[in-house]
Amino acid sequence: MTTTHLCNIFFERELASLKTLSLAQLFNEHPLSLQLQFLPLLYRKKGERVAVTEFPPHDYLLRLEQLGFSVEEIDLLDRPQKPFHLELWGASKAAESWAKGHEGSITLPDWDCVREIHSKVYSFAAGSPIPGSHLLANLEDAKAWASEFPGPKVLKKAFGASGSGHLRFEGDLPADVAASLFDQKLPLIGEPWVERIFDFSTQWRIQDTIDYIGATVLKVTPHGTYLGTLAGDENVLFKEHSRALQEHLDQSRALLYKIRALGFVGNLGIDSFVYLWEGKRRLRAVSEINARKTMGWAALTIQKQHFSDRILEFRFEKTKERGYLPSELNGRSFQRQLMLSFS
Repeated sequence: MTTTHLCNIFFERELASLKTLSLAQLFNEHPLSLQLQFLPLLYRKKGERVAVTEFPPHDYLLRLEQLGFSVEEIDLLDRPQKPFHLELWGASKAAESWAKGHEGSITLPDWDCVREIHSKVYSFAAGSPIPGSHLLANLEDAKAWASEFPGPKVLKKAFGASGSGHLRFEGDLPADVAASLFDQKLPLIGEPWVERIFDFSTQWRIQDTIDYIGATVLKVTPHGTYLGTLAGDENVLFKEHSRALQEHLDQSRALLYKIRALGFVGNLGIDSFVYLWEGKRRLRAVSEINARKTMGWAALTIQKQHFSDRILEFRFEKTKERGYLPSELNGRSFQRQLMLSFS
């Protein structure tokens, strides 16, 4: 049976929604969903197919082919090649419904299990929180916590991606903004804002076994927003942080057995970072758990399949340069582009 990839980058949107949404609605809610649906063209294996809302421009496919990637086996959502097994970015009720309506098979964990594991509340309880961190049930809790100590702080929603759903502040809590973060009827995470020295992630796949895929170095803004990923030889990438990586791996493996026992199957990424606290370096071994594929997973997979002897820098940034994703689709232009560079 053919494997068909569908890149539902809107995973968090569907996970946080209280409504049942269709694939068409989810893809069209944000330009990033339309652009990043073509990411599997870079990471799929030979012979695997990709399902998309519409075909990308011909000049994009020609450029991708010139760069050494296959541009065959692309299906439109309304007429996929049947039968197929659907491989997703992350669990999706909308994609499950679509697959079943088009003679496709799909293997998904329980939806409530995915919500539990992907929530920042779960990773907060599972890891070693930064001193002074707390779970905050409501706005009054948040106000009390914010007054406990000086300095910059951050509030985080249970479900958010790449820095979204965060409120960084110093001084008095902006109560009107903070109140809007409680819209999911879930606790918020309150943390002191710390100086991060080194960000990294590890990628895993849980099935009958727990398989380690690899580790990547994360590039982020000073406010924690994702900028890019370095993938390649771990001895090169982690040469001065090898102890931090090993400690992270030890804690992550123990946690992953618990996650598998909950019934989770599929790809999963765990973020970690080294930070300064009272002048000393500390490890936040489990910062966030992403119960889905991640940009780190994509970077690792592309690096291993196409550039195995090099360090790959994988960036998704605002630029007008041509990159590895379409710059426009059906007359709609995209502001960001996937850029790859090597060393």
